[in-house]
Amino acid sequence: MSFVASGRAVILNSRQSLYPCGADPWIGATAWAIDDIAKKNLTLLASVGTPAWEIGLCLAGQKKLPIMLFVPATPGENENRILSHYCAEFRLDPCYVQVFKIINGTAPVERRLFPTARDNKIIEMADIIYPVSIRPRGNLDQILSEPPMQNIVIDRTFAVSWQSGKINRLAPPPPGKLMPGLDDALRDYIMHWTRSVHYPWPGESKRDFYDAIIHSNNIYPRSAFFTLMRILGERRLRASSRHLRKGVSAVSFSSLPPSQAVALMRWRSRYREMSFEPYGIAIKKSAAERTGIKKAIYGNREMISYLTADEKPYFQNIGTIGDWEQEREYRHLGDLDLRAFDGSDMSVITRSPSEIDKLKTVFDGRVLALLDE
Repeated sequence: MSFVASGRAVILNSRQSLYPCGADPWIGATAWAIDDIAKKNLTLLASVGTPAWEIGLCLAGQKKLPIMLFVPATPGENENRILSHYCAEFRLDPCYVQVFKIINGTAPVERRLFPTARDNKIIEMADIIYPVSIRPRGNLDQILSEPPMQNIVIDRTFAVSWQSGKINRLAPPPPGKLMPGLDDALRDYIMHWTRSVHYPWPGESKRDFYDAIIHSNNIYPRSAFFTLMRILGERRLRASSRHLRKGVSAVSFSSLPPSQAVALMRWRSRYREMSFEPYGIAIKKSAAERTGIKKAIYGNREMISYLTADEKPYFQNIGTIGDWEQEREYRHLGDLDLRAFDGSDMSVITRSPSEIDKLKTVFDGRVLALLDE
């Protein structure tokens, strides 16, 4: 596969919404630009790290365009291993992909230099630049406003207005609007609450994640509700290692009753996500104990050295910024097969009564609405 015969092109998008949808103008315009690159038999200069880059990479993979892929790497990283990783994540044909390593060190401050180094290198190598959705006065706008470099064509055919990446998220449920009797109905249960995610679900490839976004029209396909639907469809809660100690992967639960849990449903700017949202699975405590679900062990960092090897996966640092202990967490190590629970041991919680029928298509047990609407 030749990567230079007909020229090199790059599609530029500024940072976009955290929760993009297929109807967003920049996604459609990026797809049209990919089609134009294919018609002109050009090589795409692509990268990773944000949806603005990765959606174009997925679209190029579908078209089997020749791709020069610029990725962050540390000194000594094996190029073939890097190629295999990204080809697996994005389902790319390795025959059409050439990896270019942007070398970084291992310190966070050095990793933050990758976007600037990547942008400069790609633009230096490009023959044609397709600006699609560029933030006014942003970094890419400044680069494009500089005197044009010799022999570089800037094609604005597919340019659309940049839209602010404002996050439209549901407000936490007001405590006074909760369904009467909900706490009593779930008195002996622990809850696994879901949330909207801006990254692939556990076990999901980036290609599947972005394919869902591209075909989503105007509804974000990885919302807390759709996450709950996926869990019920698979009959499995997939373990995650996010926010846990290195080497620990678990499913988290809370023993807080819904009336207290809603007070903790808030936006976490540090992680750019909600703590959790009003969609979840409730499991009777007695059944949870039979499947190995145990209480988290809270303490300061020094405490972990006194725990046994079996206890350490359940340890949670009480923290200095947030108070993790108020969540009253339980954990199941590894994935949890929901087929282990019969109808009397498990219930599903959804925000609104209007969502119950949809959930009933994948779950025939008890579904409770959080809000009295």
